[in-house]
Amino acid sequence: MSKNYGGMQEAPKDFTNIGQQIEKLKKCNLICSEEDVIFAEGVLKEVKYYSLIDGCGKVFLSGWGRRSYTEGATLRHLYDCYKFDCKLKKAVLFGLQQVEQKINTLTMHYFGKKYHKGDNIEFYRDPKYYFQGDIFDNPGEEFVSRLNAVLRNPERIEFLGYMKEYENAPIWILANSFSFGLTAGFYDALERDIQKQICAEIGMFSTTELSAVLCVLNLYRNICAHNYAPLFDGDQVNITVSEKSIKHSHLVKWVAEENGGRWDFYALMMILAQLLNFEEWSGLEQEVTELLAKVEKDLKIVPQAYKELEKQLGLAGKAGKWGKKILYSVGIRIKNTYIKECAQNWYKDTLIDTAQSLNEPAGRIIEERLLRLQEKIIRWNTCKQKTRDYNTQIKSQDNKKNQKKKKR
Repeated sequence: MSKNYGGMQEAPKDFTNIGQQIEKLKKCNLICSEEDVIFAEGVLKEVKYYSLIDGCGKVFLSGWGRRSYTEGATLRHLYDCYKFDCKLKKAVLFGLQQVEQKINTLTMHYFGKKYHKGDNIEFYRDPKYYFQGDIFDNPGEEFVSRLNAVLRNPERIEFLGYMKEYENAPIWILANSFSFGLTAGFYDALERDIQKQICAEIGMFSTTELSAVLCVLNLYRNICAHNYAPLFDGDQVNITVSEKSIKHSHLVKWVAEENGGRWDFYALMMILAQLLNFEEWSGLEQEVTELLAKVEKDLKIVPQAYKELEKQLGLAGKAGKWGKKILYSVGIRIKNTYIKECAQNWYKDTLIDTAQSLNEPAGRIIEERLLRLQEKIIRWNTCKQKTRDYNTQIKSQDNKKNQKKKKR
């Protein structure tokens, strides 16, 4: 028998079959006809009962602490939200995979470029090639330990064939088997000069910021891949991410300024917009926009639920404009980064002259970073101009409508 604590019911411990689950749905008025019963029998064989009720059902609740759902809501609506969440996670995972591949490639490239010499292809198993911390925090030794665990796994088919043929494998072959978490750990274990080269290539984050970003993205990735919670369950996502990212105060501060300190879907999009190229970002933005339009249509009978879903995603008040708002916010950050670098005596003419006079890699890195920042400033200005043109067009249309009304 379930107990009640302050209005919230403790989850029952007893097993319930599909028939019993349907009876519960009837009591909640989520099943109202024989057709609904047939639909429920099929859905509950595919999706766990509590994934629908505790996960997707939250946006349909009309009261706090009790199973009272918005009038007109049915199991079909909950299932529509479940499908929306699955497709949204799939779209986000693709974006996260692009970021993972980019970071993975850059870490392998600069690490191998610095240390791979001759036939010593297993140098990566020696902690001396990594950042040396202290006895309490040594990311190099920790990464090597995790890497050796991967090498001992006989089921890793990604490099097993290579190992059988050549007896050992270089780091760029093993990297294909790295998880997002291991890739993030590899970046943390690198010496600081290599981290700076990677950050210069990306052109958006400092070394400590990128470390924090990868930690946060790995948490989001696990939420999407392992279905810990719906992405539109903003409260649960915020708890999951913030508890483990609170130590990264510089990143928390930026999210606080732009998103009220809340780690939700919108915060994730803010980070991805800085790491994906323009084509990747545009594709993700378009796919998410189409998914939102589809679920809004599916929930037209219960519009309150869609409004709550938007709120939980962090998109309330940003309908149709969330992508532009993110790009504008990112553009401001890019511009501030550019100004900050110039303020540190990295003026354009002096910087390029210095870079060209140096035959060192650092000179080329400085020059390339400046050019990338300039390209992003141009992109930001283009986005800003398009926004202005769009607003001007809307005002012009409104003026024409008002003139027509006055004539009548």
